[in-house]
Amino acid sequence: MSLSADTDAMVKAISKQFARRLVQEAEMSDQERWIPVIPCENEPVHDNEHPFCDDWKCPCHFDQDYVFQYHTNPYRKGLLTWEEAGRLLYGQQI
Repeated sequence: MSLSADTDAMVKAISKQFARRLVQEAEMSDQERWIPVIPCENEPVHDNEHPFCDDWKCPCHFDQDYVFQYHTNPYRKGLLTWEEAGRLLYGQQI
């Protein structure tokens, strides 16, 4: 099965672009690939929109009433899916 001329030209163009990008990445030094990590020195955020933080040592993750109010109860009422409730508990975006 052969490709149409337009499809063949598109595949070749995309392949060339991809090959160029691979060469660029191969030429990058480790320093150029490095992504800086900036530590957060503020206290974890706790408010109505962010009831849980991402710090597992924080008491917000161990308070059973708090977990029930913001995690279990909304899931049981159908307000959150299981995945959304999990992301909320882990301090991630919903």
